Amino acid sequence: MIGLLQQIVDQFVCWIETGVMTVLNLVIVALGAMVTALCAVLPSMPSLPDMPSQFTTAASYIAWFFPVGTLVDVLAFFIAAQLLWWGVSIGLRWAKVIAA
Repeated sequence: MIGLLQQIVDQFVCWIETGVMTVLNLVIVALGAMVTALCAVLPSMPSLPDMPSQFTTAASYIAWFFPVGTLVDVLAFFIAAQLLWWGVSIGLRWAKVIAA
């Protein structure tokens, strides 16, 4: 008798869990539909204006003498390495491997 009661309770718990998951999934679908509708209402982005040819020529000469792209790559690497170290050091301090 107790085993049958346990099966009934387990079945009810399963139904409740399924209902909660279904409602949660419907809420997520509704949020997605709202974001899609909002994006459909937004106006299209205008195109950027063209750069003057003199500026383009000057920028290409500057880029030949001073490689801005390489500088940006190196700076991005150092910033990423610093952020990675900060993240790792938090875990190492928590494990008491390094001092603060």
